[in-house]
Amino acid sequence: MPRTPGEQWQDLAAVAVAIEKITRSSRKGALMSGINGDKSRFHRERKEKLARRIRNRKLFKGLPAPPKSVAAAPASKTEAVSA
Repeated sequence: MPRTPGEQWQDLAAVAVAIEKITRSSRKGALMSGINGDKSRFHRERKEKLARRIRNRKLFKGLPAPPKSVAAAPASKTEAVSA
């Protein structure tokens, strides 16, 4: 039995609604990632940077002081020898 145009329209409308639900949910995920993704990445990198600074400060605090450089002795005056 052939379908009436009204029934065909209802089927098309159901397909359109299903497609809209799929695209809306994927768009929502993309928007959330675009907004909160950057925020969470920034916060994670900020915490890593602060932890690295604290770790490096502790490391350098435990090291002995670098040796002081010895002043160069004055060069002795030498005469040029001609051959």
